[in-house]
Amino acid sequence: MSIRADFGPVIIGNRSSIQDNAVIHVYPGSQSIVEDDVTVAHGVILHDVHIKARCMIGIGAIVLFNVICEEDVFVSAGSLVTRGMHIPDGKVVAGNPAKITRDVTEKDRQAAKDGIEAYRYLCRQYLATMRSIT
Repeated sequence: MSIRADFGPVIIGNRSSIQDNAVIHVYPGSQSIVEDDVTVAHGVILHDVHIKARCMIGIGAIVLFNVICEEDVFVSAGSLVTRGMHIPDGKVVAGNPAKITRDVTEKDRQAAKDGIEAYRYLCRQYLATMRSIT
């Protein structure tokens, strides 16, 4: 049996962290893009989205069809970002449905940067200590 699927690409940028149980889905003819230095936390669902550099998508958030998160956007844990929302640079969204709640602070930006570095460190540790089980 032959099954042909013409689904669009999922593109994940450098130094981005896609954590446990996150789902990135794409419909035929669409795409999902996660640019550089993005954190996609545990249990997130991304569907046909464009997440630009240095965004943080909080635990359990759902980001739906054709959403664009410009650079340095924070989506709060558990938020539902509905179809087609365009979130401007440096904004925090929260709620169901998600709404812009405030500007991203320097403290937020530093926390995101520290999180990326922490996961990069863990990745290096895992690679350095990984052993084959026979």
